[in-house]
Amino acid sequence: AAASPEAAAIAAATATAAASQAGTAAAVTAALTSAALAGHVIVLGGCAEVTSAYFGCHGALEALKTIPTLSAEAVQKSKESGEPYMAALFWPEGPDEETSVLYVGEFRGMLPHGRGKLFWKDTQMESFVGDFVQGQIVKGLFVDHEGLLIGQLVNRDGTLEVDGFQLDLTFEPGQCCAVCLDNLPMLAEGLVLAPCMHGGVCKSCWSAIEAQGDPLCPCCRGVVSGTCRY
Repeated sequence: AAASPEAAAIAAATATAAASQAGTAAAVTAALTSAALAGHVIVLGGCAEVTSAYFGCHGALEALKTIPTLSAEAVQKSKESGEPYMAALFWPEGPDEETSVLYVGEFRGMLPHGRGKLFWKDTQMESFVGDFVQGQIVKGLFVDHEGLLIGQLVNRDGTLEVDGFQLDLTFEPGQCCAVCLDNLPMLAEGLVLAPCMHGGVCKSCWSAIEAQGDPLCPCCRGVVSGTCRY
């Protein structure tokens, strides 16, 4: 017997949903595979963990290469005008210890001030990437001793608190676009909206929103200046 129109419609809808879910799962798998091959993510206990390589951490030796030749004039100018300069700090050395980098980044006067990186003494890999003010951590990404992302934290009155967009949300397999509820969000490709740093919308829906002029973030309704890779 021929199926009723209602049954046929239900079957078609079920098949469409299954195909959509399969496509989403395949896209997630492809994104994770690509990231894993690049060393940007590893799987631990069935969960994808973002590594420091994802956001450009390559160790102290590579960071030192970004520092131009430092002059006494640059330091003096910074003291007088507040203009930043690039330099490094080193861990105190014990007996028979090799020189280890503690900090590479911007200074104002004699203190870290601006964008910079901290490094684990033994591995010489990044432990923190972010902003400093007068030698104090303000906000940034913390990395554990194994090179896995802890999260983005902010210093509020001496207490570190979780703040804003967390990079590990990039690899949430169950997440889909907040607008169409179908495609993967731009977070799956490491992209977010600037300056609010939300990434819950897919690139297709975002293109449609942009085309309307004066685009607003679907999550917070804030004005968006563009997209960036976080």
